[in-house]
Formats: sequence, structure tokens, C-alpha cells
Amino acid sequence: YQRRVHGVAILNDALTPAQLLDWGWRLPFLVALVPGIVALVYLPDIQETETFDQLSGTAADATSSHLTHFSESCDRLFTQYLPHLMIGIGSMAATAAMWWVAPVYTVDYLHHYLGIGSTTSLWIGLLVQFMSVPLVPLCGFLADKHGPWKVLVADALLAITTALPVYILVNVFPGNVLVATIAVGVVFGSVQAAGATTYVYVADLFPSELRTLGLGTSSNLGESVFGGMGPVVSELLIPITLLAPGIYITCCGIVALTSAWAAVRFEETGVTVSHLPQSPIAEAIAICEPDFDQQ
Repeated sequence: YQRRVHGVAILNDALTPAQLLDWGWRLPFLVALVPGIVALVYLPDIQETETFDQLSGTAADATSSHLTHFSESCDRLFTQYLPHLMIGIGSMAATAAMWWVAPVYTVDYLHHYLGIGSTTSLWIGLLVQFMSVPLVPLCGFLADKHGPWKVLVADALLAITTALPVYILVNVFPGNVLVATIAVGVVFGSVQAAGATTYVYVADLFPSELRTLGLGTSSNLGESVFGGMGPVVSELLIPITLLAPGIYITCCGIVALTSAWAAVRFEETGVTVSHLPQSPIAEAIAICEPDFDQQ
């Protein structure tokens, strides 16, 4: 995504509108052929994990076809693991909003409502992506050390506490490129990095045999609902208040935080929510429910 936005920004600067519409739009597709060919060449040689091979062998013996196995997996996902699926979809809310509203919709928002040039707005949106890149390994380290659940909570809290102030700031100083660069590019870029480990957390909600299906369903539905609908909802609410995108991101942060809380409650009642060997959610129960007897 970052490379695509970067390429569009460069083409937008280097070419005239007529050149861009005539032949410039073809260039990104030509460049994309290179990694596509490399992937096709090396994909057959990628080794699956031992767990996947064992499960694949079991599934092949137990079912008459892959379609039957898929149907049975869907049935388990939407019945036995429906609470996990709902938690996974809700957990994606803050991450999806920070992906599709903060860097994508805000580019159009800065240009049409605050008077910043289209090219400058595009570069500010790109800065959000660049800021997140060096911070993602740090967030991954924190997730490994403290568990992805805690990073998810931090991501939700950051979305809740930063979204409205950022949009208030850019509206107090409309057209100010420096303010927009710092508020949107730097702040949102930093917050966006924390959402990178949400996918790890969501994957851990499901057992190995349902992990791919559970993660794919949760992330796609979560990003479609909370991410894809973000610009639509924001645009519909703009006539009421120019702070609509900030309000939307804040609400998505609350949804993600509520999902994290629900995961703790489910784990507390004996329902296995995280399938990690040592559940970070179980550890969080000690934080949310202190031992009053010892006190």
C-alpha cells in the first residue's frame, strides 16, 4: 500500500494531468509485474509448517473433498466460535479506521475542506505510512514481550485520545501545511503502527485448524465495516460537523476497547479465547480483577 501511494504521489508530481490520464496510470501496473512474477516463481517452493501439514492430512482423510472440509470449518466458525469471531471483528475497528480514514480519507478531507493542495495532501497521507514503518518492529517487540492483547488495548486508547484533537487542530489552523503534517502525518502515523499486531491477536483467537478462516473472516469483515464504511460515514456527517472523521475514529477505538474487554470476560468464565500457550488475555484478568483477598 505504501509503495502504491508513493508511486501515485511521484507520478502526480512528475506528470501533467493529461499525461497521467493518457498513459501515466499504466506505469504502476507495469512495475507491479516484477514482484508478481517473483511470487509466482518462488511460491511453489514455500514449505508449509508441520502443524499445517498434519492438519491437511487429517482433513484429507476425514472428508471427501476440500469443499466439504471448508463447509464443516465454516459451520464450526459460525457456531462454536461465533463469540471469537465477533471479538475478532470488533478488535479490527480501531486498526481499520486508522488505515482507511486517517491516511486515505483525510487526504481528500485536507484538500476539499481545509484548502491544502491535492499533491501536498497526498504527501501528508503518505507520511502517515512512512511514520508507521519504523515503529511497527517496536510494536511487534512489545506484543512479543507483553502479549498482543495489551498492544490492542494501547492502540484502541490511542485512537480514542488522539483522533478528535488532531481534527480540531487542523480545523483551528485550516490550510496550515506544517500543522497538518505534524498532526496527521506524525501523530496518526505513530498510532497506526500499534494496529499492526492486531492481526496477530485476532489469529490467536482461533485454534490452528480454523486460524486462517477465522483471521480472514474477522479481518475482512472488520476492515469492510469499520474501514471501508469510514469515509462514507464521515462524508455523510461532514454537513453536521467538520470533526466527523475524528468522532468516527474515536467510536471505532471504543468498539475495539469493548471487544478487548469482552475477551477478558469470556476468558474469565472459562471460555478459551486466546489459543496461545500462555494466554495474554488470561494475564490481563489479573490486572482487571485484583486479588481482594490478599488486600
